[in-house]
Amino acid sequence: SDLSFSREMDEISTAKRRALYVAVAALCTEIDFGGAEKAALETLVEMLQSYLSEVGRSARQYTELSARSVGNLNDVRMALTEMGPAVVWCL
Repeated sequence: SDLSFSREMDEISTAKRRALYVAVAALCTEIDFGGAEKAALETLVEMLQSYLSEVGRSARQYTELSARSVGNLNDVRMALTEMGPAVVWCL
């Protein structure tokens, strides 16, 4: 049972990683990169995964600070604002 759960978690993690890889590759294509080394794409995927995880953690803290169990757009905005001026607002 524990092994089955662990295997499911690994599969979910792999699927998330593949989705991030596709997103990064699509963004690179969109900005007219002719190609990229696999190591470069992997580095960008790792950076994006870390960034999104940090935004999620911070947003969850704002949600909990407001005594709510479900986050909202304002929680995400606060998390992005906390991360610094490099964030471009499009929301």
